[in-house]
Amino acid sequence: SSLAFDTLFAEGQRRYLEYLSSQARTWIKQMPKPEVDLIEGLSPTLAVGQGRYEFFSRGTIATYTDIYDFLALLFATIGEQHSPTTRKRLIRYSRQEMVNLILKDYPIGTRIQLLAPIKLQRENAHQAIARLQQMGFIRLKIQDEEWTSESPLPPAESIAQLDAVIDRLEMKEGIRERLATSIETALDLSQGILKIQEGKTGSIRYLTEIYVCPETSLAFAPLEPIDFNFNSPRGACPICKGLGGQEEVKGDFLFEDPQSSLIEQTRLVLDEIPKKIAAPFLQILQLFLENKGIQEETAVEKISPPIFEQFLYGSSQVFELTTESERLKTTWQGFIPFLNRLLQDKKTKGTLSQMPFVEWKTCSICLGARLKPKSLARLIKGKNIDQFCQLTVSELIEEMKNWHFSGKEDLISKEILPAIHTRLNFLKQVGLGYLQLNRQGKTLSDGEAQRIQLASQIGAKLSGLIYILDEPSLGLHRQDIQYLQQVIQELKQLGNTIVMVEHERGLISQADYIVELGPGAGQKGGYITFQGTYSELLKDKNSLTGQWLSGIKEFPPPPRRKFRKKELIVKNASLHNLKNFSVNIPLGCLVGFCGVSGSGKSTLVLDLIGNQIRQYLAHSSTSSTLEGFESIKRLVIGEKRAERFSARSIPATYVDLM
Repeated sequence: SSLAFDTLFAEGQRRYLEYLSSQARTWIKQMPKPEVDLIEGLSPTLAVGQGRYEFFSRGTIATYTDIYDFLALLFATIGEQHSPTTRKRLIRYSRQEMVNLILKDYPIGTRIQLLAPIKLQRENAHQAIARLQQMGFIRLKIQDEEWTSESPLPPAESIAQLDAVIDRLEMKEGIRERLATSIETALDLSQGILKIQEGKTGSIRYLTEIYVCPETSLAFAPLEPIDFNFNSPRGACPICKGLGGQEEVKGDFLFEDPQSSLIEQTRLVLDEIPKKIAAPFLQILQLFLENKGIQEETAVEKISPPIFEQFLYGSSQVFELTTESERLKTTWQGFIPFLNRLLQDKKTKGTLSQMPFVEWKTCSICLGARLKPKSLARLIKGKNIDQFCQLTVSELIEEMKNWHFSGKEDLISKEILPAIHTRLNFLKQVGLGYLQLNRQGKTLSDGEAQRIQLASQIGAKLSGLIYILDEPSLGLHRQDIQYLQQVIQELKQLGNTIVMVEHERGLISQADYIVELGPGAGQKGGYITFQGTYSELLKDKNSLTGQWLSGIKEFPPPPRRKFRKKELIVKNASLHNLKNFSVNIPLGCLVGFCGVSGSGKSTLVLDLIGNQIRQYLAHSSTSSTLEGFESIKRLVIGEKRAERFSARSIPATYVDLM
């Protein structure tokens, strides 16, 4: 790793930065020159680090691979807009399309009126009429009745509909220029809506250059790709802020022991919260309980339902609170609203989120889709962008095979769809066709994250680079190694050089050239002990790696131990990939969970079993999915992710030796 990253990669990055201007380099952290005399033939370097990729908390597979960006562009350009309330399709026209449509649909000799509907939200009808007259529009329509300045003016409150008559014309040859000018005037005056009426009292038709629902009068401008971005205020659902929901407190899980004191159980919950936040709350709680005649030792089951409801959700009654410096008047806000507010605070959210009484609640507006209603009302082939992201990679590939467009939509889609197809096929090629595109990146296994990271590099189609990989096989099943081998071959075929630090037999055997460092670690290492091909490595008796790969050295079989009778019982496991199964796990022995990357090993062991045991040890909480953990006294989770050492940390301080 020192040779690959601290020398080759560092020097490649340093040389790249030297080509930037001095002003640009001031904004970039400078890399020190590695301790090396000379490196020749070094191309630009790109490193893919070891272990789990740090996904953004909002990131999904679709966003990380850029598939979502291309889908957003596709929906913004060729999607069909529907009303968020009525679900009916809305159509808008360009000004030139309106001219062509009127010339086509109204035969020669037809008399029509071009009207501009006037919105009356910001001014009353009389003010609007006066403004139109000052602009030169003397012929108007009030409640579909023609009106001129010589006619009496109805009361302002009785006028709900007002139109300005822009032009009256008879369809004939050579009228295009006059028609275009009148349409432009009407659209500018009405903010994008044109009203066409045959004769004086004939049928009425609306044409718009913005999206307007005729039933609800809801209007909005054409959508852009950013309107489909749930990480932007332009596109994010206003309620859940683009998260798809939020964590909330389950009231029925707060007090599982009805025979214990209410105040004791409340303090137990607040133990994890900073005292400066919890102390004032407990003071107000004492005032509330005193006012209701409840003693500190009173059990939950002895409190009447109406008072317990007020305790949970609040009361409008005013209490006087005395602090060290002042006397305040306040109300009892309720225990659950108080905890929900702390869940939105970054300082306390991390602690409270681990509590057994906190659950994820899907947003009631977007139903977990994260976007505003108008963005979700944009459809392609009857589905919105979130519905496509709910599909797996393989399902979306099959779905897109049936997409056929015509005209302008066909021209636009031919520029966008190939980019989506390419990225989807790369994901399927590396064995990730089963993943849903809206799957959060932080829920992926290490093997899945590693392959997505490498597949995105193939999608970029860069060539002439040196890719430096640090143990890309980390956490991968043998079956997944073959997918990784395909990715590495793809990168090589694009004209790149792959420098890989690796211990896995299959990847070492695939290498065209092998360099071994050793012979030991630390002060005993740092020398080149072998360089050559894989077949030469197996024959080299001085190579420690060659001896293990050739079978000269091997591990003795471990001794077998008897199982204890105690078991950990998992019932109906259904988190993430887990398909509602049950399993018995013997205690007091070494238990291994194996399977391909993404099969649910980490979900079962860490997210389900680990979290349930942690909650039991911290809060003595029971679980419907786990039994038999009463004999467990302590939980230690040792993950393979790199520990975050502080700048002052040394091995002696980390292991408490100091």
